Amino acid sequence: MSETDLEAQLLDKLQEFLLELGEGFCFESRQKRILIGDTHNFIDLVFYHRILKCHVLVELKLESFSYENIGQLNTYVSWYDRNVRGEDDNPPVGILLCTERNQSLVEYALAGMDNSLFVSRYQLQLPSKETLQAQLETERQRLEGRGDGSPSRAYRLRVIPERSVLRMKNGASECDSEIPRSGPYWTRTSDLSDVNRTL
Repeated sequence: MSETDLEAQLLDKLQEFLLELGEGFCFESRQKRILIGDTHNFIDLVFYHRILKCHVLVELKLESFSYENIGQLNTYVSWYDRNVRGEDDNPPVGILLCTERNQSLVEYALAGMDNSLFVSRYQLQLPSKETLQAQLETERQRLEGRGDGSPSRAYRLRVIPERSVLRMKNGASECDSEIPRSGPYWTRTSDLSDVNRTL
């Protein structure tokens, strides 16, 4: 799997994970293009947090932590503060996620925000560094665990109102209702991410 594919799949999972937290994250943009001076820059994920009333910028790096990365994200956060932040909004915050093969690190970019304000207000609503780090490491290991790069095979149940969902045990597929194992209710998928997250 190429680094570009890995990054794209990790971003998919991070976006899904933050939205599933149900803690006020509203998806706004992916690969958001901003112009700083004469240079176009791209922010990996942009959310608006409706409880904190601020933008949350997420950057993913497939490398070890560097001050250059946190400096870049602080630049984006400062740009958002000056150019996008609304009158009633609180200052934006950034989340830097760095992952190498065996190690992940999460840092918050505050772009000059008072640390006591961050701790007293923001940190209560945002996921902890440990939570994000564990999610990132789990997903990276899962994605890289395929070894030869060949896709995993699974069945996906199409959305059917008031029917049971697909369950899998030891690689075997089972269904709680009388839905046939072939026909219009089942489709072949090449990615386990399409299978219900309760598996």
